[in-house]
Parts: sequence; C-alpha cells; structure tokens
Amino acid sequence: MPDWLVPILPRSDSRFRADQRALENGDVDLAGTEKTRLEEKQRAARKKREQEGTEYKPRWFEKNADGVWTYKGGYWETRLKGEWTDIPDLY
Repeated sequence: MPDWLVPILPRSDSRFRADQRALENGDVDLAGTEKTRLEEKQRAARKKREQEGTEYKPRWFEKNADGVWTYKGGYWETRLKGEWTDIPDLY
C-alpha cells in the first residue's frame, strides 16, 4: 500500500488487517494467529450487539427488496473530507 494512501483511508479498510499484512510479508504462522484473533473479536462484538439489542447496519451499503446489496453513497465524499467518525475498531 502506498504511504500516501494510509492517512486518507478509514481504519476499517481491509488493507489494515494484521493477518493480511503478515501473509503478504510471508509470516504464515503470524497470519493464522491474527486471523483467529480477528474472528474471536468479531464474534465478541456480535455477541455484545445481540446482548444490547443493537442491529448491525452496514454504513455504505443497503440490501434492496430483491436481497441484492447496493452502494448507498457517501464513502467517497467522506474520504475526500477525511471525516472518519464513528468507524468501529474492526481489527
């Protein structure tokens, strides 16, 4: 990933996943460990949402009546402004 790109991406961008970074660097053992950590973190977040009765809603996409996911807009405008508020800590 080019250095100039790092500051303009949201922290939720998948290019920041530690397991992917490790795999790209050839560290397969670390990649496996990080993938497991990430999966456990995601399960814990889902469980917390369920306990709180909070429904997960994607920020940039929505499912239409046919069950097809479509982009609802806003990402590029937010990226241009650099206003990454309310971005969850995914990784």
